[in-house]
Amino acid sequence: AMDMDIGDVCKKAHLLQNLNLRACRRLTDGCLKPIASLLKRQHVKGIPPLRSLDLGGCSRITEDAFCVVLPLCSSLTSLDLRGCKQLTGRTKELIAKYCPEMQDLTFPPV
Repeated sequence: AMDMDIGDVCKKAHLLQNLNLRACRRLTDGCLKPIASLLKRQHVKGIPPLRSLDLGGCSRITEDAFCVVLPLCSSLTSLDLRGCKQLTGRTKELIAKYCPEMQDLTFPPV
């Protein structure tokens, strides 16, 4: 998948609750913008929100870009970030702050 494809999916699938992008190694920070837009749209329209996000192996995603999306992720119960090598303890702290419903977090060794 490429960042543009993710944009198409997030625009059309308003009811998306599980998004699995595992091992999409070509994805960059650009894929986070449409995910953020989807989360905002779901919130504004009162649509059941995204619950599960798997970005395992998406090693090009940077911490700064991911941390911008986190405040929109309060509905997430499952988040897989294994292999996201650019994420540090700062990301983990922000997940704890912004994702109160988190039950299943897979995080790269810090």
